[in-house]
Amino acid sequence: MSVNHINGIIYLVTNEIDDMKYIGSTSLPMPIRWNEHRSDCMSEHKGNSKFHKHMRKLGRDKFSWIVLEHFSCPTLKHLKYREGVWHMMFKPALNTVYNCISEEDKQARIKASQKKTQKEYNKRPEVRARKNAYNKEYNKRPEVRTRRRELARKRYTTENRRAVYERETVEQKERRLAARRLKLSCLCGGLSTHGHRAMHFKSKRHTAWSIDHGELNTYEKCFTKIE
Repeated sequence: MSVNHINGIIYLVTNEIDDMKYIGSTSLPMPIRWNEHRSDCMSEHKGNSKFHKHMRKLGRDKFSWIVLEHFSCPTLKHLKYREGVWHMMFKPALNTVYNCISEEDKQARIKASQKKTQKEYNKRPEVRARKNAYNKEYNKRPEVRTRRRELARKRYTTENRRAVYERETVEQKERRLAARRLKLSCLCGGLSTHGHRAMHFKSKRHTAWSIDHGELNTYEKCFTKIE
C-alpha cells in the first residue's frame, strides 16, 4: 500500500565552509527530518553516505537547510523523481544518485560501477597470482589441450578452406565428398544428405514440424543415417 506524500518537501543543504550541496526530499516536517540527518551523521551504521561523512568531517553546526519546493504527490516514486529534477539543476556534489534518470541509465551506471570494481579487484597482486596459478594448471589438462587443438584446426580449415582442399589427396577428397553425400532421414519425415542439413532445416516442411517439436530441433536429434 503506497503512502500519500501530501506534504512532500524538497530541501537544499549547504554549509559555511565549501560549496558542496545536498538535495533531499521528505514527507516529514522539515525540523524532524533535519534532526534525523544530524543524528545519522554521528552513527557508524547510518552515517556511511557521502553527505553524512562530509557533515561529520566539517561539523553538524556548519550546515543549514532551506526548502526548495512543497510538492504534493501520491507516491514516494513521484517525490523522488521531482527531487531528481532539482538534482539536474543544482548538480549537488554530496548526492550519489540522481533520481530522475531512467531505469536503463541506472542499470548502466550499476554495471559500469561493478565493472570498475571487478577491474580493480583483478589488479591485486594476490588475485593475479592465484589466477595465474589456476591458468597454468588448467592449460595443462589433456582435455583442454585436445579441445583447443580441434578448435584451432576447425578455425584454420574455415579460414583457409580453398588452400586445404587444394592440398588434400584424391582419397581424402573422395572420403570428404562421400561423407557429404551420406543420406539421412529426418523426424519431420523428409530426406536429406549430410551436406544439406542446414538447407533442410530451412525448408517449409521442417519449419512447420519444428514449431511443435522445438526441443528436438537439432542435428543430432533430428537426423538418422539411412542404411
